[in-house]
Amino acid sequence: MTVDGTASQKTTVLVTQATALGPERVNLNASFEGL
Repeated sequence: MTVDGTASQKTTVLVTQATALGPERVNLNASFEGL
């Protein structure tokens, strides 16, 4: 897979982060990061 803005020789990973905002609410963030 390739991700725009990431050099072809770099590895790219999908990073997810979830934060509980309340009993029935979750904030989910997802991003691609080049290593």
